[in-house]
Amino acid sequence: MIAYVLLKTRAGRSKSLVDYLQTLEGVEEAAAVYGGADVIVKVEVSDSSALARLIMEKIQGIASVESTQTLIVVEGMASPPE
Repeated sequence: MIAYVLLKTRAGRSKSLVDYLQTLEGVEEAAAVYGGADVIVKVEVSDSSALARLIMEKIQGIASVESTQTLIVVEGMASPPE
């Protein structure tokens, strides 16, 4: 299961947040972005329970994370890896 998680964080915390997120199991990519979110994270996990644990226990538990929005990729519609 692949999902993209959009994060809002406190000012000045994007870089340290990206660095930390990249250490979490299930996180494929993390990057600071401009726009409505401050950080975008691509995650790949085995199932919805693993996704819930990663987001609700680990990511939302980070003090500098103010909010999250999760976008779950429709199965069979993701691009194959290069």
